[in-house]
Amino acid sequence: MSQLHLLTADGHRLSADVSPGSTPAVVICHPDPRLGGDRHHIIVDALYRAVSGSGRGAIRFDFRPDPADHLESIADLRAAIEHIVGQSESAPIEAGHRGDAPMGVHLVGYSFGALVAAALQQREPASVASLTLIAPPSLIGDPGATPTQLIIATHDQFCDPEQLTTLVREWKHAPTVVEIVGADHFLLGASDRVAAAVTGFIDRCDT
Repeated sequence: MSQLHLLTADGHRLSADVSPGSTPAVVICHPDPRLGGDRHHIIVDALYRAVSGSGRGAIRFDFRPDPADHLESIADLRAAIEHIVGQSESAPIEAGHRGDAPMGVHLVGYSFGALVAAALQQREPASVASLTLIAPPSLIGDPGATPTQLIIATHDQFCDPEQLTTLVREWKHAPTVVEIVGADHFLLGASDRVAAAVTGFIDRCDT
């Protein structure tokens, strides 16, 4: 693992941790920085360690500390994607992954990070190999053909789990849905279960 700084297109300097490995790499987005979220959040840390420990390339980064909204943070996510893709261009592609496919990344977002990841996927679906949204705090749009996983806390106080599951029934392609029973939005004590669901889903996407 190495620490570095990313420079966004609009001039923000962001701290990040990068672990080299197989591709497609994984980009992990943390909760709302205005509420204290950063790349060292316990859920993000568990995800990063699980992904990098499996030998897959990964990056976690800090969003700018005071975004006007989640849309402003898309530039931060783009900088992370550009870095990890650039680093991985010369790395071998996993066996079984289509060699003629465009180089994309597996996007994983938790809470605010889920909103940013979903927003970027809506704009640039070809750059996303898969999308995992963990406890998204509001409803999100249909990701189309992008393989998608939703990790839902059954007692989430910021997004009604029933409303979210009703919404995704209308999507053209059914997502994988994992329920963390008894957990609220903060997923206390559930980091290992979340990490296992994420790594398992990504592995299935690449086979």
